[in-house]
Amino acid sequence: MVSILARNRRVVVIAGVSALLAAVSMNVVLSRSAGAAATCPSGTSVTLQNIPCAIQGVKDTNVTLAGATGFQSVAALPLPTGKYVVSATFEAQVTGNLDSVPQNIDCRLVVGSDSDSAGVSFNNTDTSTIVALSTSHAFTSPGQASISCDTGGRNGFSVRRTRVTAVQVGTLRKVTMA
Repeated sequence: MVSILARNRRVVVIAGVSALLAAVSMNVVLSRSAGAAATCPSGTSVTLQNIPCAIQGVKDTNVTLAGATGFQSVAALPLPTGKYVVSATFEAQVTGNLDSVPQNIDCRLVVGSDSDSAGVSFNNTDTSTIVALSTSHAFTSPGQASISCDTGGRNGFSVRRTRVTAVQVGTLRKVTMA
């Protein structure tokens, strides 16, 4: 009976986290304080009543990527100390004339020492695609989740409609999948 109850609690927690992530990804406003810094509990203040805690950064403005080599900053979300599962979505677009096809850019989500990356390939001018990245990280001091892209020295690329969602969790385990 105890193992069934413990398992059911885990199922409820997993279902709750899934519902929270679904609500955040649909841009449902869970709570917002105008002008207040986004914070989640840390240290001994982490309890079952306040975890998970979600922080979402939104940047709708267009970020034009310069025709330079190297990764260029698109957005950064400051995060307090804690363990986070982080996802990011944004729209990458090409607006210039393509000298040759395909034209590629590389984008990455960096959270502490952990990261995820994706290559985006364009075959036509004035097209866009949605990019989704995710990773997790345990911060022992405040840090950030940042998105950056490398155009390989080509002009005509931009990023817009950027969302970074960090869900603080009580336990974070990374495992290798079969």
